[in-house]
Amino acid sequence: MSSVFEIGGVAGWAVLAGPLILLVAALAMALVWPNRLVPASGGNDEPVRSIPADAFNVPDQSLRIVEAAEPAASRQAAPPAPPSPDQASIPQIEDKDIDGSIGALYAIQSQEAPATRTPVDPICALIDEALVEIAVGDRAAAAEKLRRAIMLAAKAGDRKQHAAARLELGDMAQADGDLHTACEHWQLARSLFEEERSAADAAKCEKRMTKNGCPTDWVLNDF
Repeated sequence: MSSVFEIGGVAGWAVLAGPLILLVAALAMALVWPNRLVPASGGNDEPVRSIPADAFNVPDQSLRIVEAAEPAASRQAAPPAPPSPDQASIPQIEDKDIDGSIGALYAIQSQEAPATRTPVDPICALIDEALVEIAVGDRAAAAEKLRRAIMLAAKAGDRKQHAAARLELGDMAQADGDLHTACEHWQLARSLFEEERSAADAAKCEKRMTKNGCPTDWVLNDF
């Protein structure tokens, strides 16, 4: 035989409303005191701090991170700063290979204004080329260039270049063992230098003639 207890009136309503009141009180405490300490589960006495409600409100910094991660090429390049007055007066050299070959140098000289070019003396050029030919051992080509220089100098009345070519021809003849021809060239070169009042050059010719026993009183004709 079972027994049934019946609770009515105010006591019954209190029993039914108790759990509801406790639940409302717990919710109110959670809203009013969000950082409260609650006991940990499992019998551990260490308190566990509850997570604040605003912890999930992450600051909106993702846009800044994306902008910082953009490649530099996608950003608009800033205009270069104008050069200072001291730098503006300094000529800028382009970064390119410089061709220093003889052909390139001649090309640059040919592009210069006529007023800035130094005219090349053909007589002097022939003598210089003859000296190069002597240095490399082509004596026949050197002698031919020296004779052409003598002809041009005689026509132009350039006694100094004429004498210089004669002096070189005399040295070549003396090296070949033809002392007679060498003395003739040196004699003519000395006379031309004396006419030009170039005592130092005339003395060089005189020294060669004396050293090799050339007669110093010849009266020579042009040959």
